[in-house]
Amino acid sequence: AEKFVLQRGGAGAVTEFPLSIDLATNTLIVNTPAGEKQVTVLPDQAVQNLIAANVISQLISNQSLVPSDATSAGSLVALGEKNGIPVYQINGILNQRLLGFIPVVIERTVTVSAQTGVVESTQTPLFDQVIDLLSF
Repeated sequence: AEKFVLQRGGAGAVTEFPLSIDLATNTLIVNTPAGEKQVTVLPDQAVQNLIAANVISQLISNQSLVPSDATSAGSLVALGEKNGIPVYQINGILNQRLLGFIPVVIERTVTVSAQTGVVESTQTPLFDQVIDLLSF
């Protein structure tokens, strides 16, 4: 399947859905199975918002997303669709301190709406959930 890359700043999104721009409104459109949807939150904004909210400390770029003909990859997330809305799947880590003094890294996959920037879901492996409960 052909992949499209939407990149701005240090982060980009890879999708299998065709992208277009509405020149009248200067709006990015993604053509999902649920129809044409506006993308109002760009991938770098979504990542920055998660870092600012301390949901993740940094992005883990998913190199399996990189198209074979990409010249510069940067940090990539996936742009997909969930419940009829375009969403980013963002893999990141959260730096915490176990019992307040032992540094630990917690992996997370966060689903963020590409229309509103709202976190739709957060998935954390079970072991990391336990560590997260004991960390601050």
